[in-house]
Amino acid sequence: MMMAEGIRKFKFATIAEGEMLASIGAPDILMAYQPIGPRQLRLINLVKKFPATKFSCLVDNEQIATQLSKLAEKENLVLNVFLDLNVGMNRTGVQPENALELFKYCDSLKNISVIGLHAYDGHNREADLAVRTAGCDEGYERVKKLHQTIEKKVEKI
Repeated sequence: MMMAEGIRKFKFATIAEGEMLASIGAPDILMAYQPIGPRQLRLINLVKKFPATKFSCLVDNEQIATQLSKLAEKENLVLNVFLDLNVGMNRTGVQPENALELFKYCDSLKNISVIGLHAYDGHNREADLAVRTAGCDEGYERVKKLHQTIEKKVEKI
């Protein structure tokens, strides 16, 4: 129903949800967290099984990026990733001010492609819309600064 209404990008939390989305032809789906352990291989297997679907996941550290790159290399794949940024939820992610090094590292991996930045501002729950908006804007500005810095670095390459 959502695709019939023009929605083309989806998020999934479990491998089963990702498989269900891909099996109905969802063109672009993001794993809503950083895969660890056996979920890494399960994600790679989804990418192989559904080549018409653009899969991506989050990463927030070099260790996971390295593991994903090695698994993707074994399958001759390039895995799309978003850098997971912590703008205040303090659950996952790297601080935007510290994420440039992670971007450079991921960019150096031949089987990882950084396709975006991911930030979740779920900690902004104030009832007052102006206060909530100000909190969201502050987080967005931090992400925007990182994006601008990355663009400058990429232009030099």
